[in-house]
Amino acid sequence: MSYQHVWGAFREHLEANPPQKPTQLVQLTGQMCRAGLYDVKDKISLEKMGLGDQVSVTGLKLFSGGPTMFAYIWSGLVAIDILRQLYIYHLSVESRPGEAEEIYQQSAEALLRIPPTQSLGSLRGKFHDYRGSQVLCTYHPAYLLRNPPAKKPTWEDLQLLMKAMGIKIPKRK
Repeated sequence: MSYQHVWGAFREHLEANPPQKPTQLVQLTGQMCRAGLYDVKDKISLEKMGLGDQVSVTGLKLFSGGPTMFAYIWSGLVAIDILRQLYIYHLSVESRPGEAEEIYQQSAEALLRIPPTQSLGSLRGKFHDYRGSQVLCTYHPAYLLRNPPAKKPTWEDLQLLMKAMGIKIPKRK
């Protein structure tokens, strides 16, 4: 059964039968479907339903190799998933047949050429040249949800980007 059906059924049950005691939703996966971030999405959904304090979510990923290996696998899968989403988007707007596939292949090949010894932390904070375009690396929004201290360096990255684009940086309130 697809994830959407399982979540839909669980959501309908919660709406019809609000929990009277703390409830735990445990997601177990050996695959990195959507980069293993369904638990983050579900936490957001439960908060919007007003059940965030009554239902907790735990996502268990079955990977070996320790935190370093997990970080490499996770970041690679996130990048490939983003490329796949861009590919799907470009299918409907490609100016010539096969253009979306060509862009996807070039981008995927470039991704595979990134040495695994470079951490995202070492790539962020500066522009990189990619086929004549300037690229700025920063943290994924889901990472910011789990690691609030990373918001400051991410904001610094966005300020660097805005400055490069000639956009006025808003003052703090």
